[in-house]
Amino acid sequence: SERPAFRHRLDFCYDALRHRDWMAHNRLNDLHHLVTNRYGSFSAIWGMHTFHKLIPPDRYFSAHPEYFSLVEGRRSDKAQLCLSNDSLRRELTANLLAVIRDNPGYWCYDVSQNDNRLDCECTACMTLTRRCGGRSGALLWFVGQEAEEVAREFPDVCVSTFAYHTTRTPPPAGSVSLPANVVIRLCPIECCMAHPLDECPENSSFLDDLNAWSALTPNVYVWDYACCFYHYLLPFPNFRALAANCRLFARKGVIGVMEEGAHDAPWSEFSELKQWMIGRLLWNPRQDTDSLAALFIDGYYGEAAPFVLQYYHLCQERASAHHLTLKTKPADPIYGGDFIPVARRLLDQALRAADGDEQMLQRTKRVAAQVYYLQLQRDPKRAKAEGTVQKLKEIVRSDSTIVRESGYTLQTVLDQLGL
Repeated sequence: SERPAFRHRLDFCYDALRHRDWMAHNRLNDLHHLVTNRYGSFSAIWGMHTFHKLIPPDRYFSAHPEYFSLVEGRRSDKAQLCLSNDSLRRELTANLLAVIRDNPGYWCYDVSQNDNRLDCECTACMTLTRRCGGRSGALLWFVGQEAEEVAREFPDVCVSTFAYHTTRTPPPAGSVSLPANVVIRLCPIECCMAHPLDECPENSSFLDDLNAWSALTPNVYVWDYACCFYHYLLPFPNFRALAANCRLFARKGVIGVMEEGAHDAPWSEFSELKQWMIGRLLWNPRQDTDSLAALFIDGYYGEAAPFVLQYYHLCQERASAHHLTLKTKPADPIYGGDFIPVARRLLDQALRAADGDEQMLQRTKRVAAQVYYLQLQRDPKRAKAEGTVQKLKEIVRSDSTIVRESGYTLQTVLDQLGL
C-alpha cells in the first residue's frame, strides 16, 4: 500500500481536465466539477473567486449598492464586497446554503474575493480591517461566520477562501478565530518559480506566510502555478522547483495541491511532459524530476528523444542562474547569450531525427515552437527574415493552439508586431 503526499491532487492543465480516465490512471483525484466515471468519483471544490457568484451584481447592485466595495468614494460592482455589512452577510449565507443544497457532493464550497485588489474602503470595513489585523483578518472574520452557519446544516462540508494578493499574509495570531471547517487556498503567484520556495531569497515572504498559515490551521490547500500565462509557448524551466516545492508542501502538512498550467491551450511549452510529471509529483514528490523527464522523453519522442532531452537540460540549467516568475518576458536575461543558437541546433537535429514518423514529428515540432516563439518575440524582423515566423505559423496552422490565457492567438501577436 502507499500513502499519497496530498489528500487532494489537481492537475489543472488542458489534457488532464478533459481526459478523466488519464487522470484516474495518474492518481489525480480533484476537479472543479463533480465527475464520476468507471474508476470512481473525483472530489471537487465548488467555485473560485465567488463573491460575485454568491452576490451577483446584476441582481443586487441597483437595489443594494451598499453590499459592494466603496472604492475612491463610489460603490463599485466591479470590485469586492463590503464585508462589514451585516445585511450582506445574511444574504450571502442564504445564497451559499442554497448553493450547497442545489449542488450536493462537493467536499468544499468557496467563499472568496474576486480576482482584483479593490477592497472596500468604507469606514466600517477599514475599522474591521484594523481590528482583525489586516485584510486577511477581515476576510477570515467574514468567512468564519459563513463556515459556522454551514456547519449547522452540513457538518461534513468545508468552506474555502483565498490567501491571495492582499490576503496572502495571515493576520497576527489571536486576531481572528478560525472554525475547523475553513480551508485556506494559499497562492504563491508572486514567487520565483525557477528555484525552490524555501531556497530562493525572492520567496522569503511567501515562506513566512506558508509557515504562519500552517501554524494557524491544518487545512491549507496550495493553488500553485506551473507556466507563464502571458506566453504559453515560452520556455519555462520550472521542473526541478516543482518537485522541491511539493516536498515542502508535504512537510508543512498541506492537505491538497492544485498545479495550474495552460488550462485553455490544446498544447503549450512541454505541456505533455509537465502534466504527466505533475501527476507523479502530487502522489510522490520524493522523485527526481530529471529522471522522470528522461523516462517520459525517451518514451514520447522516439528517435528525436536524445536531442529533446538535451534541450530540456539546457533549459533547466538556465533556470539555475536566473529567476523565473509569471511576469517573465522573452527579453529577459534567462533567454540571452547563446541559449537560442544552442537550442536551435539541438531542435533542428531533433526534427531531422523525427522526420518520417508523422506523430513523432508533430510532437517534436511542438517543442521547436518554444524557441521559434522566443525568437519571434525577441527580434520580430529577424525572425521573419530568417523564416522562423513562417515555421511557427505552419506549426500552429496544422496543430492549433493559443499562446496566452483567454484565447489569445498567434495571429493576434503577429498583428501587434506588424507581421
